[in-house]
Amino acid sequence: MKHRIVVGTAILAAGLLAQLALVPSSSASSTPPANCNGPSCTAALAQFIKYYGDVGQNGGDLGTLGTASTPLLCLWEDYGNQKSGSQAIIDISRILHNVYEPPYSEEMQQEIKNAVNLAYQLLDGDNKETGTWYFIYPNGSDTTQQADTCAQYDLFQFVQTGAAPAELPAVPPAFLAVYAFNHMLLPKPKLVISPAVQSVVNLATFVWTTWPRQLADTAAQYIYAVLGDQVVTVWAQPQSVKVTVTGPGLSYSDSCSVSDSVPAKAPVTGAGVPPNCGVLWTGTDQDATISATITWRVTYYTGLPHGPGGTVVPGTANGFVYTTGVHGDIRVISIQSINTG
Repeated sequence: MKHRIVVGTAILAAGLLAQLALVPSSSASSTPPANCNGPSCTAALAQFIKYYGDVGQNGGDLGTLGTASTPLLCLWEDYGNQKSGSQAIIDISRILHNVYEPPYSEEMQQEIKNAVNLAYQLLDGDNKETGTWYFIYPNGSDTTQQADTCAQYDLFQFVQTGAAPAELPAVPPAFLAVYAFNHMLLPKPKLVISPAVQSVVNLATFVWTTWPRQLADTAAQYIYAVLGDQVVTVWAQPQSVKVTVTGPGLSYSDSCSVSDSVPAKAPVTGAGVPPNCGVLWTGTDQDATISATITWRVTYYTGLPHGPGGTVVPGTANGFVYTTGVHGDIRVISIQSINTG
């Protein structure tokens, strides 16, 4: 691993970026993260993070929660495949030689020379190696220290198809935690109500919440992110359930359980008795709705711990996030309507 001075990087990123941008990339196979920042963010280090556990996709019935991404150190611009990228590097090395003779550093000269040598090998007709070239430079919002960290890595890297880069910078665990959380699927609860068919004025409808479990012994969800040899695990632990109602009723949540289990029988109740978790109806309705919101506490550990806990994920409201499930089309009738048919 070589270290090139920040001044050299600044010359390339500022003075040479305009020419680099003119070189077309025919292998635009990389997708930038949702909130990628920087002068030309066609690819970023985040694309090399792998996720395991409760990995979600944007949208969908269950929904994905996340915060605005914190940019990782260094931008990785897709510079072309083994053919187009190699030729582009050879071309740009000639521009550097003819236009930008040293003062850029000897380390940078050597990095470019190494990249050019590999580019010629990849252009050899007998070479079957495939992959993508990346041009690596500091994020436009990096501090001087962050830019210096980025400058420790080769200016160009060729990454074989299906492989990870040979050099990956160490990044703060909090950064990986944010990216993991942004890819975490927190389930919306499914509501189970009793009575299930129709409710009655002045009687309780009980509510329970369920969601798919990842682990048999906990209702918590988890995801872990891997970047090179760095691992961060994010846990989401359910804290509470809040019931609300749209329609003529009073909601009760003080004794709602986050155990995501449904009893075999509904509790015995009577007229005017509030439920421990649910709704006491005060009037009739043909289309009432009950909602239940789960409060999750989101924290992270470095490595692969065995359960929830750790440090609050940055960007969350002190670690608290929420998912809501809805049960609609509830018909509420009165005892009088039952007696009169």
